[in-house]
Amino acid sequence: MAAAAVALPFAVEATQYAVPWLLRAADAQDIASNLLGLALGMTALVLPCPAVSPQPQRTERGGTAVPP
Repeated sequence: MAAAAVALPFAVEATQYAVPWLLRAADAQDIASNLLGLALGMTALVLPCPAVSPQPQRTERGGTAVPP
């Protein structure tokens, strides 16, 4: 999956370069921007997120339940 994500910007820019009637210009900066976005997204995906502690459960009497 990651290999496809890396290859996709190159394929898009190669297509834009090879097919001039698309009226799109191939640009190396587009590839660099896409790869930077991929790297930032993958980094954010693997970074640990702060654990959210669950709220204590209340008993019928209003006290806090003790986990078993």
